[in-house]
Amino acid sequence: MQRMKMNIPEPERYPRMTPEEIEMVKGAIVEGHKNILIAFRSDIRNFKTLYKDCYVVCTPFILYAYKKNGKKLEKMARIYLADIILIAYSKEKYLLAQSEDTSLVITAPEALRVAQILYRNYQIVFSNLTIEETCELRSYDMSLFPPIKLPLSNSQKFQFAYASLCAKEMRPFRNEAVRFLHSMVLARNGVFDISLLPVDLFIDRRDLLPVLKAVDYMKFTSGFCCVNVSQPELFTGIADIISKSTSIKILYFVNCQITQGMKQISEALKANRELPVAYWCLDQNKITDFDFFPVIVSAQKEPIRVLSLNNCGIKANQTNELFKALEANTFQRSMEVLQIHGAEFSQDCVASFDKWLDCQSDELKKLDLGGIANSGQAILSLIRRYAPPLTHLTLSGTQINLAALEDLLEFIRESKTLEMLDISGTGLAPKSITHVIEAIAENDNLKRFDLNLSNLAIHGAALMPMFGAFLDSNLEKWRSIILDENGMNATDLKNFLPLLIMMPKLKRLSLSRNFSSKTENILNILPGIIEIKSLKYLIIQGGPTMKLESAIYPLIEQISARKLKYLDLSNNGLGDRGVSLAVGALRAIPTLKHFDITDNGLRGIQIWMELADAVVSAPALVEFQFSMSDMLATIELSKKNKATIRQLTELQSSALNAVYARRRRLGLGCPYLETEDVAYLSRKFKNGSKHSAVCKEFNLPLPYQHEGEVVEDGGDITEIDIGEMAVYETDSMRYVIEEDVSAFEAPEIMTQVITLPGTMPLIVENKEPEVISNKTSNPPHSRVAFIEPDQKEQPVIIVSSDDSDEDDVIKSKNFDINDEKVFGQKVTKKRSLKPDSESEDEIQVKPKKSNTPKRKLKLDDDDEPEEEEIPKKSPKKRSIEQERKPKRRLEDSDDEEEEPKPKKSTPKKRILDSDDESPKPKKFNSKKELFSSDDDEPPKPKKSTPKKKNLDSDEEEIKPKKSNSKKPIVSSDDDEPPKPKKSAPKRKLLDSDDEEPPKPKKSTPKKSLISSDDDEPPKPKKSAPKRKLLDSDSEEELPKPKKSAPKKPLISSDDDEPPKPKKSTPKRKLLDSDSDEEPPKPRKSNSKRK
Repeated sequence: MQRMKMNIPEPERYPRMTPEEIEMVKGAIVEGHKNILIAFRSDIRNFKTLYKDCYVVCTPFILYAYKKNGKKLEKMARIYLADIILIAYSKEKYLLAQSEDTSLVITAPEALRVAQILYRNYQIVFSNLTIEETCELRSYDMSLFPPIKLPLSNSQKFQFAYASLCAKEMRPFRNEAVRFLHSMVLARNGVFDISLLPVDLFIDRRDLLPVLKAVDYMKFTSGFCCVNVSQPELFTGIADIISKSTSIKILYFVNCQITQGMKQISEALKANRELPVAYWCLDQNKITDFDFFPVIVSAQKEPIRVLSLNNCGIKANQTNELFKALEANTFQRSMEVLQIHGAEFSQDCVASFDKWLDCQSDELKKLDLGGIANSGQAILSLIRRYAPPLTHLTLSGTQINLAALEDLLEFIRESKTLEMLDISGTGLAPKSITHVIEAIAENDNLKRFDLNLSNLAIHGAALMPMFGAFLDSNLEKWRSIILDENGMNATDLKNFLPLLIMMPKLKRLSLSRNFSSKTENILNILPGIIEIKSLKYLIIQGGPTMKLESAIYPLIEQISARKLKYLDLSNNGLGDRGVSLAVGALRAIPTLKHFDITDNGLRGIQIWMELADAVVSAPALVEFQFSMSDMLATIELSKKNKATIRQLTELQSSALNAVYARRRRLGLGCPYLETEDVAYLSRKFKNGSKHSAVCKEFNLPLPYQHEGEVVEDGGDITEIDIGEMAVYETDSMRYVIEEDVSAFEAPEIMTQVITLPGTMPLIVENKEPEVISNKTSNPPHSRVAFIEPDQKEQPVIIVSSDDSDEDDVIKSKNFDINDEKVFGQKVTKKRSLKPDSESEDEIQVKPKKSNTPKRKLKLDDDDEPEEEEIPKKSPKKRSIEQERKPKRRLEDSDDEEEEPKPKKSTPKKRILDSDDESPKPKKFNSKKELFSSDDDEPPKPKKSTPKKKNLDSDEEEIKPKKSNSKKPIVSSDDDEPPKPKKSAPKRKLLDSDDEEPPKPKKSTPKKSLISSDDDEPPKPKKSAPKRKLLDSDSEEELPKPKKSAPKKPLISSDDDEPPKPKKSTPKRKLLDSDSDEEPPKPRKSNSKRK
């Protein structure tokens, strides 16, 4: 079947400009932002200064204004798309674009085209923003700016936001970062691993910040992860993200050389107390301002399930404060994993640990108290006394004397749950080690066991007692033996191998940092390891002085005889030849799931290509990481050659994409960790394979393409009907491209193991494959329709200009162009790049028995079959009294509210479906109030209820009613940039604030508007109260109707008890249907709104 081709004509980009002017404009644009959408000459005004014959240049993410100065262009104004707070287009055909520091008026005929481009791009790029965060739109004709509803994939939303942030911060855009995130989305991995990003992002650390901000804007990341990559300022970079996030549950940063920033993290969490960070792993980061972490623990209301602070340089007073905070916070009584290896302990710390351990539940499974110098006996005494049901106990580096040994042995004999014991580096003598092995062997409850005997000087004569203890035990019990850093030689290994071969269920063996290339005869002894027939996991890591180099080559060549699942040969100085042999082993072992050859001095680009190709073709590999240190060294060796950087980045991306695809097919989650909550966040996102061709307008490829590839070649093309969006004259909107995601497709019955260290796995079966939906919806944006002013058009003062150096600027405080009269009343608000609390496609409205339909989050209905049950904590519910505030922000929330009981006497209201179709106006005999809703599917009215006209229909049009008197839309001081207010109005009536309303002929009672927090509507008063402008905090009032009639209350989507309808014609509000905001509460005459 022949693939459809896109018919997209080239728009006119340089109207009324000579070739010389075009080249001059192109030369003025910064490299990397030269995709000019339109450029033309125009008179402009920035604040109260007018410039004649300037050049306006619009790129996808930046609006420029230049003035000619000799043969060059001098920049007069610049507005970033991410900073726009107002787009206004007047009847006079002027455009006003405002940011916090710029107020630019464009008067040329192309102003409408620029306004449409700005609003179109803003809706596409920031489609995940809440309604309070979006820019405001004003126009005398709102049909010129219909809402954008395109099938954007989640990866495209990230791509557009990332490109916009790169433009703002003047950092280069790299689509390889988008490709990496896209593979995460398809693999349903909700934890963003920074250490797996393309290598070129780490050459300049400033390039990483736009990526992190765009990732959090997406709202599907459940955590951030970074391992073995130097990022000293990482805490500072993510603090701002944490302060605004609602979904981050995991912070996993290991060996990132972080030294400070805990203060910023503490302040961020103080500003966002509802953020439930349940997994903290900060291992091997010497944090100097750790004093702020106990403060975080004290204030956190969500239980911390995993707390890992190994080798963080924690002082004794900080350890004491940490345990005090954990004990005092009643929410922290159900911890599952605590790891504080290397923390200093004092007597006060032991007392605090005692109190904490006493109040812990039986959920504590994993405990690491290694590296304790002087309090080992006291700690083991407490563990013996309380006997928590541990599965893992780590005491590595803690000195164990005879009294402590007795406590440990008694704990082992009585335990029914212990599976792993780490006594490495404890200073135990060979005879004491023998007692430990005997205690494990005597306990019949311990069916399988992992024993870590590293760094205990087990070599030479010390092997004999341990050898005998193992022989006297049940050899089937031993599952894992770790003998790292014991100073063994080839003879010791030769003597010990027969015992290991006799263990029929031995799966894991680790001999790291025992041998080097100088160890005599190790070349011939190492291959004997393959005689262990049950072996599945082999770990032989090197160290600074313990690198096997070529001595391990014979083992690598013969390792394919064992069907290993896990092979770690990192930091052994293998070089290009050794890595090439390891790549051959990877190809020869089809069962290999984990493969680690990092830090082996790989430099040749050809070997990098062989490695990437082997990773892509490995059938079972699901855990692999490119060595960041080796890649950076290769780049330095090439003198930062751009071709080398690009080639390494592409190799890295292709290999990681293949790994993520396998994880998705096998139903695996994050490579590092997974919890029920994280699994849910990862699974719920859809629409990952359908992408809009509108990316062509931003000069971007599709999320899975390399930079420079053609969008049309990305997959199957289908054409869609864009309806009223055709006014934007953007033909690329008409096409959707379907990506081939067969490599990421999950099996029909996908088994997902959701595990947390030390806990039992949760098995989830999906009996049907998930269907990726292509339905997306954009959040409503602020849109204000204008009533045409009756004032006479003000003359425009033009300042003469030429190319000379003469100052041709006139500055005046009372400039004749009145922005408020032309563009409408200014709206003062402050907007930040803060994402919505939930993706738009997760919100729906279900028909209810009550008259008040409510917004409710979809959980697993669309993404997982009904048979799947995932345990999760129910979200906290807030009462109506807690929700009620004088000024209320409209926010998407995860709270589920109870359905109100319906009243028999109250008919159902029909709620407008604002996301499906923008309403077209209709004529009415009297002034009416319209309300909007973002409900996806409104409930149908009862038969007994007279059917209201659907405002989405095309039957007839509403024309805004003109006032009989002159009505200035705003005052004359609109040149000032809008200042932020607590409540930013998003919709307004366009009547004048200065005009006194006419008095009604008869006084009739009015029904009050009912907000979503009202329990009962207020009683009507005899006199008709004056009403405020909608969504405005000013005290001006609306004109009263000439013919008085009782008002019918508006019912918002969250009302609990709607009032009874009246027979009289209801008065309805003029609001655009795309707004999420609810009508404000009524107020009494000359009083403030409640």
